[in-house]
Amino acid sequence: MEALEPGKPLTFLDHHIQCGNSLLGCTPALLKKGIPDAAFTPLTGDDKAYCSTFKKLNKEESKGNIDIFSSERDDWLIKRKLQPGISALNDIADDNLAGLNAKERSYTDFVQSQDYQNTKLIYDAWCAAFVWIKDGDSQRPEPITYGIMESIKSDPENIDLSLRQEIMRLADEYKFFHWHIAFPDVFPL
Repeated sequence: MEALEPGKPLTFLDHHIQCGNSLLGCTPALLKKGIPDAAFTPLTGDDKAYCSTFKKLNKEESKGNIDIFSSERDDWLIKRKLQPGISALNDIADDNLAGLNAKERSYTDFVQSQDYQNTKLIYDAWCAAFVWIKDGDSQRPEPITYGIMESIKSDPENIDLSLRQEIMRLADEYKFFHWHIAFPDVFPL
């Protein structure tokens, strides 16, 4: 494909065109508040008593009555910034095929980086708390409560594999979209 100028390639647009549910996402301000009790409102198929149990647990954890170590945890996100990665990508000229290929490789490396993936996982976990199936099935990890969310935020690389897989499954199913992650140069953390 050519741009309007003959002989010039169409510029790299992948980092400007995103796909997802722009109504179902999380912001840094929402994440900072933790998991709200509303995440445990029963949805179709959820067990009301099970939801009630976890709503109570969430409320207690958010008040600090159960998770005595939360104040000692570091927030993993504070140490990570996505904006420099996207700025470096924007600095690559894409007015020729070599530059276009370099920009494409750089973007692929950026979205596959551990920092990007872990940041996305943290925000996806917050959204997943709302759509988590809360029916008491022992094959499924327990719902994400305030304490679990704090644990994920402090070390997203060391969460239980089944929890990670369920978060990723729900993120894929519901297409969570976090504006500040999709466009870190426009909405910096």
